[in-house]
Amino acid sequence: MSIITCSVTWKDFEVSQDDLEFYKKVSPKIGWETFAVPYPTMCPEERQRTRMAFRNERHLYRRVCDASWKQIISMYSPDKNFKVYDQNIRRSDQRSAFDYGQDFDFSKTFHQNFKQLYEVVPKIALMNRESENSNYCNPWLANKDCYFVFSVTNSVGCLYGRLIDNCEYCLDCLAMENCQICSNCIQLFWCYNCHYSIQLKNCSYCRECVWLENKMYNIRNQQYTKEEYFDLISKEIWVFPQPNRELFQMNIWDSQDCTLAFDIEGCKHCFDIRNSTDISYSSMVKPWCSDCMDCTLLIDSTKCFESMSTSKIQWWVWLVSCWDWNDVYYTFDSYFTKNVFWCVSLRRAEYCVFNKQYTKLEYEALTKKIIWHMMETWEWWRFFDPSLSPFWYNETIAQEYYPLEQTDTLIQSWKYNWSGYESPQPVSDRVIDASTISTDIDTMSDEILSYAIKCSQTGKLFRIQKQELDFYRKNKLSLPRVHPDVRHTQRVNLRK
Repeated sequence: MSIITCSVTWKDFEVSQDDLEFYKKVSPKIGWETFAVPYPTMCPEERQRTRMAFRNERHLYRRVCDASWKQIISMYSPDKNFKVYDQNIRRSDQRSAFDYGQDFDFSKTFHQNFKQLYEVVPKIALMNRESENSNYCNPWLANKDCYFVFSVTNSVGCLYGRLIDNCEYCLDCLAMENCQICSNCIQLFWCYNCHYSIQLKNCSYCRECVWLENKMYNIRNQQYTKEEYFDLISKEIWVFPQPNRELFQMNIWDSQDCTLAFDIEGCKHCFDIRNSTDISYSSMVKPWCSDCMDCTLLIDSTKCFESMSTSKIQWWVWLVSCWDWNDVYYTFDSYFTKNVFWCVSLRRAEYCVFNKQYTKLEYEALTKKIIWHMMETWEWWRFFDPSLSPFWYNETIAQEYYPLEQTDTLIQSWKYNWSGYESPQPVSDRVIDASTISTDIDTMSDEILSYAIKCSQTGKLFRIQKQELDFYRKNKLSLPRVHPDVRHTQRVNLRK
């Protein structure tokens, strides 16, 4: 074991023998030569902060598509200078990322070279694939009739949620899988018609419950008959229960310092991880991952190191937003690709460097030369510099888990981007204060849909959607009093 001083916080952290063995395992082998990954220079928390600063989920903006000149919804704010294309245009066969290929300039640093490439390749407005009537969602895949949900897949009719998979008609939820008709819930699996509850599995008709499994008709963890349950739910105002963090873990073997962990083995220093083995210093790890380190938002992958938002990958290092890869390094937003170094937005490519195609022998010779250059400039073992992120720190998930102010030293000295840009507030001639809204949903008319509601905490305006109002009526729930952003923050804080 070695003790290293973090280059950001100046605090000491440990590098274990297991860590060193992993670095050897993921060190790239080009031809006959292996290029070792040396010790990290930042502590695990700062490494994760840097990765998270490359992901914006919930901040959406209106801006003009730089290809069609039409108004689009984008995760990139209008004050960013690079080109942004509508996702259908960006993914079309008429657009090739090879058009932006460039030669590596050995008179410059890697960061300078890669920044030049990354800024010229047009960005995709949203990561929202194969979805229907779900325009205000980002990312991911195969959703229908959803609104303002993020990191959601294969779901229908969900609103104001995050980290949701295979769910139907869930509102204001966080970290849900295979659930139906739930609201204001955190960490539920295979549940039906549950509300204001945390950590349930195979439950139905539960409210204000924590840590239950295979239960029905429970209120505050107390069992009721069906008749008693439906009689009581119309007489209460519901709030989140206070969770015990120790409850957020189950079926853990040979692991240490893991929270929000379920069915894991051989893991250490992880947060929000399920059905995985031998994972270290990582968070938001979905099932079937193994042998990975320093990853955030990881799905069905193995032998991965220093990545952000990646899926179905084997043998890759230093990636952001990549799917279905093998042997890929220092690359952004690319899919179905292997044997690639330092590329942006490639699809189905092999033996590429800086978005240029090479033969296998040319690829190996050039990558060796660039790696040696990166070693000379002390860049080889580092994740992407924070200044390369296309997002402002205050709009990324880093701000949710590691909140900062613009005046903080870390923003000023560590090259994180920051902006005071805010989308224009909606204009409405009919505004109602949240404190004046009735708590009795049965008395609420459709007229509320024509009002903008003033958040009781921030003063921001928000509206109730028709789909949302119908849900509250059907399930005997009162309307929210605070803006969706506030509700999201409350859920995240309960889960930290």
